[in-house]
Amino acid sequence: SLWYANKNGLVDDEIYDLLWNRCGVRLPNLMSRGGVHSVVSRFNQELKDIEDIAKRKRRSDELFHDVVLNRSFSKIEESPECTLALRKYLMSSSKGLSGWQSWSNLYIDRYSLFAPVSNAEDDQLAAYMTRQDVRKALHVEEAPTSTWSGHKSAGFSYTHEYDACNRGEVLLNISMVDIYREVVPKLQRTWVYNGDTDPCLSYEGTRLAVKQIRLDELDGGSYRPWFYNQTVASIEV
Repeated sequence: SLWYANKNGLVDDEIYDLLWNRCGVRLPNLMSRGGVHSVVSRFNQELKDIEDIAKRKRRSDELFHDVVLNRSFSKIEESPECTLALRKYLMSSSKGLSGWQSWSNLYIDRYSLFAPVSNAEDDQLAAYMTRQDVRKALHVEEAPTSTWSGHKSAGFSYTHEYDACNRGEVLLNISMVDIYREVVPKLQRTWVYNGDTDPCLSYEGTRLAVKQIRLDELDGGSYRPWFYNQTVASIEV
């Protein structure tokens, strides 16, 4: 979304202010429509039934403008200034980090934002994890599979067990929030830790999940920066 791109430094404040406050452009987050993967999946179902390639591409462009761009170009077509600002947004955010693009067309990694766009790490990880010495160290040398899960040659599917990051029916109507509510009171100290990939999940998702546990907050225990040797190290929850 426009707001998300500005918050993470992909769109400067002047462009954001112009588009949002003067042009009235609204580019809603696809999470409000079930998530980008769900939206793309629904439209792929429609597009795959269109055999003519030219018609399929035309329909794909229509869906992109209608859903992802919220028909913004048609709403601001009388304003060259707003049109230019919207095009700058699309350029600086790789089409709004859109799921409409393949990895070969993306020039910003939507899962990391500031990392190089590459799938090489997937191949490298698969090569490492399938090495005999690594399999032996992990005590899985006799495992019935010879490929690394997630690699293009493996083939895998998920079973929706928990009510988290899943669409449709799940086996258990609980999430990690429920598990933390049960476990945390029994422990002296609990760490909720994540890496720095996929900001929507790592930063915002973790912060919201911890709030939903609904434990009493100690004095000075709010969300704040923390420091190491007088240098900003991270954000603490």
